[in-house]
Amino acid sequence: MLVLSRKKDETIIVKIPGRVDIRLTVVKIDNLNKVRIGVEADKEVVILRAELEEKIEKNKNQELLLCEQKK
Repeated sequence: MLVLSRKKDETIIVKIPGRVDIRLTVVKIDNLNKVRIGVEADKEVVILRAELEEKIEKNKNQELLLCEQKK
């Protein structure tokens, strides 16, 4: 994992060959150590919080189990 430090309004650019760059900008940092990050990317790029992706995967696995049980 690459760890980078950024201040408010500073940006990190992710370059993917053959694609438009993805830009991550620190929009706000509050007193509770909560950071708001703005993401600029093509519309077809799916951006999810990790906990949502985990929940989606868990639901997919549960659906597969239910389908197997019905057979």
